[in-house]
Amino acid sequence: MTLTTSTRLFLVRHGATVLTAEDRFAGAMNVELSDEGRRQATRLAERLCREKIAAVYASPLDRTMETARIIAAPHGVEVLPRPGLKEISHGRWEQLTRAEVEARFPEEAAAWEEDPFTYAPVGGESGLDVTGRALPVLMDIVWQHADQAVAVVSRNATIRLLPSSLLASTRTAVATTSIRIQPPVTSWTSKARCGHS
Repeated sequence: MTLTTSTRLFLVRHGATVLTAEDRFAGAMNVELSDEGRRQATRLAERLCREKIAAVYASPLDRTMETARIIAAPHGVEVLPRPGLKEISHGRWEQLTRAEVEARFPEEAAAWEEDPFTYAPVGGESGLDVTGRALPVLMDIVWQHADQAVAVVSRNATIRLLPSSLLASTRTAVATTSIRIQPPVTSWTSKARCGHS
């Protein structure tokens, strides 16, 4: 008889940053959370406070680490940074708005819109590159936390790429481990508060 374990993953995008409203590419840049981003993270921490989260992992950039610390606080766990979870690098597009990229690098922008999984801007990463470094980290987290819930904080691209890659890999590589990915949180609003009934 084969025993099956289950790891519950909460994949979390960091809160809003000071560049969010400007719609700038800021994957590899070390941008801080805005006040709104801190409020978002606090509301999410309140929403997750009744979950039994055993560990919180994050990309090492400031915005993800701060979001992760806010989420981890009610659970009394330290945030574990993992470089493999870092955000996608947009290369020479970093700090530019989408409109600026389309004006300066129209061919690159068109190629990226056509296939962001395999195309990378000059000096940047493709979705395939991100998957190649982030998936092994996530698989290690799953193996280390059998029968536990874990939060993983990163950025949109990394968070979107991991579930499909993880589910594809479970068919062959994780025969005895069940992975439950919590559906994305669609609202930062919390109705539950820790310590209150």
